[in-house]
Amino acid sequence: TSSGTTMSLPDIASAVRLSDVHFDLINFDACYMGMYETAYEFSDLTDYMVFSEEVTPGDGDPYNTILTALTEGADMSGDELATLTSSLYIEFYRDQGRYLAAKSAIDMAMIPELHIALTELAAMITVEKSTEQTALQYARDNSLSCKNRPTYHDLKDLLGKMYSASTSAGIREKISELQAILAETVLSNEVFSPNAADAVLGLGGLSIYLPRRSQVTDEELSQYDLLACNQAKDSSGNTWGDLIDILIDV
Repeated sequence: TSSGTTMSLPDIASAVRLSDVHFDLINFDACYMGMYETAYEFSDLTDYMVFSEEVTPGDGDPYNTILTALTEGADMSGDELATLTSSLYIEFYRDQGRYLAAKSAIDMAMIPELHIALTELAAMITVEKSTEQTALQYARDNSLSCKNRPTYHDLKDLLGKMYSASTSAGIREKISELQAILAETVLSNEVFSPNAADAVLGLGGLSIYLPRRSQVTDEELSQYDLLACNQAKDSSGNTWGDLIDILIDV
């Protein structure tokens, strides 16, 4: 920006909220926005959200084809526009064949349910941390993370790795519940890479923050604590940020 500063995620959400407009669709044409944390910040502001877990190539969204399709089908619903936006985005970069591209469409009605289940999982792992901490560390260290953003882990892959490593029947049951919620949350998930063996092709449509101690500063953790998802705690007072703190402190 011209001032040399950027707006925080809560600042952007606050600006949208002050508009007093509830949107059918919010589309982020920016890198690495496809996160649980982003979705929760806007959960009461839009019905659908489109964004990328990965880097967005310099050309951004193909607005000509997206807006042409919208003009020709002005009566399309928000979910139709959301899935169309993700498919036209990937089609644009697939035709070029040069860039990695990812775009997902999210049903925001599912985000509160996803958030509750994640905070409940955080609480369960906290209670059983003496045995489950190792499983969480394994999932963190072996799950798919975003290129150039190693602290952003694909949520679908992370949950799968946690399920495989956990020894707790209760936690595995909660993870299964989360996997089902996530499947309903992600309406469309499309990824392209010119490298057919690229691990990024396994992205599931939504990422989540899970850093190692060496990857994060205390200031960054303090900023993370300010996000809406870390203000809305579960009944026992836990958030995903609390689970991060458990790993950071060891």
